[in-house]
Amino acid sequence: MIDKLAIWFEALSLREKILVGVAAFLSLLLAAIYGIYFPLTTSIYEKRVEYREALERRVAIEAMVTQANQKQNVAVVATISSPLEQVVNQRATEAGFTLEKADAAGNGRVSITMAQARPAALMKWLAQLELDGIVADQIEVKAGSAGTVSVNATLARGVQ
Repeated sequence: MIDKLAIWFEALSLREKILVGVAAFLSLLLAAIYGIYFPLTTSIYEKRVEYREALERRVAIEAMVTQANQKQNVAVVATISSPLEQVVNQRATEAGFTLEKADAAGNGRVSITMAQARPAALMKWLAQLELDGIVADQIEVKAGSAGTVSVNATLARGVQ
């Protein structure tokens, strides 16, 4: 095959040889540009964008952690200085819950009743209260309608 191509090329005039040579060079140049250069530069650019996005996510996460730590410190101070009923009511309102009852039960305790709450949201709220130093001393959860639960609980100040 190469011999046939060499014979064909030798049979060409000088002008044709130059034109075929230029066409071959341009073809190789295009193949190098579109087959090597553009894919490499595109992948380098994409990796730089991914890296920048990862850095932005990291900065955002670090900011959220810092903000959460600051909120937690403020919450613990508020929990220590405020009456327990007030703190529980405030946290419930912030979490989007409506307390039917929040009465002092003596010895730093508060008794709460909630008609309906989503179970996952309730557990998240109780975990946040625990981080703030308020623990569930006693809790009764009953299944309600449409995937909700009703809650009767006694909350107390925990060990800080």
